[in-house]
Amino acid sequence: MFSPGPALSRDWGKVMTVTGSANIRADRHSTAKITGKLEAGEKVKADFPRGGWYAVFRLDEKDRNEKKALGYVIAQLLTNSDRHPQPPAGRPEEKAQAVAVVPDGSDEGTILRNITFKLSPGGHEKVYIALNCQVTPKLSSIQDASPRVIADFKNVASVRPGLQNIPVDGSMIKRIRSFFDPATHILRVVLDLDATKNYMVDQAFYEAEKVFVLDLSEDVQTKNR
Repeated sequence: MFSPGPALSRDWGKVMTVTGSANIRADRHSTAKITGKLEAGEKVKADFPRGGWYAVFRLDEKDRNEKKALGYVIAQLLTNSDRHPQPPAGRPEEKAQAVAVVPDGSDEGTILRNITFKLSPGGHEKVYIALNCQVTPKLSSIQDASPRVIADFKNVASVRPGLQNIPVDGSMIKRIRSFFDPATHILRVVLDLDATKNYMVDQAFYEAEKVFVLDLSEDVQTKNR
């Protein structure tokens, strides 16, 4: 476990907090060798973002040299330490998203740590949903004037505040919304889509990082029919 030190005033990198236990890998992909591990709440200096990964450094590292990095951590498991998102005002069930924290590996339920959006090569738009365990949600879609892709996660124990409404800059995905019902322990993640396009949706799970990914691309064949 890397002990957090004081945040340094430097002109490179940014101090980020680990949202859940995270593997440090030797390269920027989920099958690379694991070289270390960070625990929830630890702080690191992060820089050289590329491909959805950060190079991470000890807080007292002075040289901006990627060769001195501890390794690489997937961006979805890091959050800016300067930001403390608060849940917006809304219905009582939306305000109840922050409930008791459940430790990793417990049998008490799933934890939603973060939701992030990324534009990827080839016109793909990806939504990364960081969790504390491997979960396969129930996927459905609504095809009408306001098309949506819906992912329902069962047995959810807690959700990080500030994830109810996430505006994005995609050409297909226009907004990401999440709704947590503490009575049923169901978390619903909704992707609001552009009604003028046709879509293909793929899904994947990064097992070691515990990140579920929705990958949207435009269905060109259907479009050209």
